[in-house]
Amino acid sequence: MGRFALCPYFHSEKRLSISCEDTVRQFYNKQEKVAHLDKHCDKDWQSCQFAAALNELYERMDHMKTQKDRDIAALDHLAQSRKKENEELRQRLGYVNARNQSLEMMLGYLCDKYGVTEVDVNAMTEFFGKYTVNWKKTDGNTIAIEKVQKHGR
Repeated sequence: MGRFALCPYFHSEKRLSISCEDTVRQFYNKQEKVAHLDKHCDKDWQSCQFAAALNELYERMDHMKTQKDRDIAALDHLAQSRKKENEELRQRLGYVNARNQSLEMMLGYLCDKYGVTEVDVNAMTEFFGKYTVNWKKTDGNTIAIEKVQKHGR
């Protein structure tokens, strides 16, 4: 069953995104997305920057004389929304790439430190299915690694 929201521009949600009338809003994590839904979509939607931009667009369009002008304004708004969305995704991709590079370097360090020259991909896949790993910084120079069994396994 889909989510019901007070915001008239809300369409749907997925794991890390909210679909509004004009575009899809991406979030870095589920908590950030849920916080936005709870604060804006479900309650005070008028305070949402995305709803405010659509309200402003429709107010401008109400004063336009021709359908062509309204269509151009709507397309311009959509283009600006997509431009912002693309920039946010580019920033997010940069963050993910930097994190991935750090994890690869850490894996390389650990393999070198413990003399690991080969990895059994089947065993690794089995491990991924059974466990998750938490990394916790314990002090300035130490990271604790905790293997946690997934539920139902």
